Amino acid sequence: MEDQIKSLQKQVHQLRVILFVIISLFLLAALVSFTTGKSEIIRTKGIIIEDNQGKPFIIMGNPLPQDKLRKRKDPLGGLVFLDDKGTDRLFIGKDGKLQMGGELVDRNSEGWSYIINDTVGDERGGFGFSDEEDRIGLGLDYGGKDGLEAIYLNASQEGAYILVNANVAKGVRDRIVLWHDTPNDLTQIKVGDKLSDDRILLRATGGKPSLVHKKNGVRKDITE
Repeated sequence: MEDQIKSLQKQVHQLRVILFVIISLFLLAALVSFTTGKSEIIRTKGIIIEDNQGKPFIIMGNPLPQDKLRKRKDPLGGLVFLDDKGTDRLFIGKDGKLQMGGELVDRNSEGWSYIINDTVGDERGGFGFSDEEDRIGLGLDYGGKDGLEAIYLNASQEGAYILVNANVAKGVRDRIVLWHDTPNDLTQIKVGDKLSDDRILLRATGGKPSLVHKKNGVRKDITE
């Protein structure tokens, strides 16, 4: 719990930095407008803000302007924050490729996201909207070469669910699933272990609740 609180505090700090940058850009635009005596719009293809060592810290554009010190070279559109090693640490904009284990791979769907990366640039968390599937989601990842999701929240017009997964590449990963299907009036909670993803199943649908326990491959409804 303490680590989760620290993680949330870190994300709040990052959001404050982003807000500071946006306000600074607004003030810059206002200053230019004031000094020229005209109310004009600033148009540019991209912006690179450097730190006190001349290294890129913030890059904006669509696509992002290229910088030789930035490690990622694939095209992205939006706003990215870099650390002093040139690694993308925070990105806001239209989804590009997903980095896992140092490699770039295609995503399952496209949309707009707020993405947090670790020290090597692998994605460790994200909040975004999928245009293709008309859904919004929040994911926290374990990291590593497989980029496995630890916690995932999803919401669409049809329903919503929450997943809590084990950090294993093979076997049963789903350990807790909270699921709601609005069109079918179905709400259920599954609890699993390393052998089964539905060791315990609590379900309510059509006014009929059930609580099922699975042991040695046999299901038993405790409510009967």
